[in-house]
Amino acid sequence: MHILALAIAFSISVASAQAQTSPHDKVERITKSLGFERQMEATQLMMLENWLAQSNLMWDEMRKAGRTEREIEQLSKYWAASLERAVRSWDPKKAARIYAEGIASEMSEAELAAAERYYTSPEGQKSFAVVYSGLLRMQEYVVSSINAQLQKEMAAFIKQTQR
Repeated sequence: MHILALAIAFSISVASAQAQTSPHDKVERITKSLGFERQMEATQLMMLENWLAQSNLMWDEMRKAGRTEREIEQLSKYWAASLERAVRSWDPKKAARIYAEGIASEMSEAELAAAERYYTSPEGQKSFAVVYSGLLRMQEYVVSSINAQLQKEMAAFIKQTQR
């Protein structure tokens, strides 16, 4: 009888400990189950690739403005390194934690458990992939629109400096 009471007490304490998940544990669960770190790393890489691709338009404008290939090569190496440092100045793991903290602060333990069950299921993974894909397309549109305008501004700037 004493052993049974001890086992019941242990079960209750384990259940209580699980029910009182720390905010840190909630954030870790969200980050892991939704793959936020992977997403942030992919976002960082996409940003770098997009900025480097947009930079090619800048080099074309410089060619039109009479810059030599040697000058452009030197500038492009410097620019590429600068862009990489700028884009890598933010930590994907920290960004993922910030994202997850926002979710964790708004969800109860029960809501989090239900969301975790759903998003780790095949249906949930598909839904999340679709939403994330749309988010990436939207982000690509925003960044490319900004870059296109920056290219126009850069061309105007280069023309101004040539006068």
